[in-house]
Amino acid sequence: KPVIASNVGGIPELITKDVGLLVEPKNSQDLAEKMDYLLENPDICDTLGKNAIEKVKKYSEIRIPY
Repeated sequence: KPVIASNVGGIPELITKDVGLLVEPKNSQDLAEKMDYLLENPDICDTLGKNAIEKVKKYSEIRIPY
């Protein structure tokens, strides 16, 4: 699935425009608009979701120590 995340801290480094959308913190209108955008554009939604799956494969328990 595509990702919608808040544009804070290190999140923008992970949630790039090829995997999802960023919203401004505490901005419910921005969040609603991004959600509507994805609902109205299923092809973009699918592409972002597929890209997100490929991106997450780069992260594993072996690469990320606890």
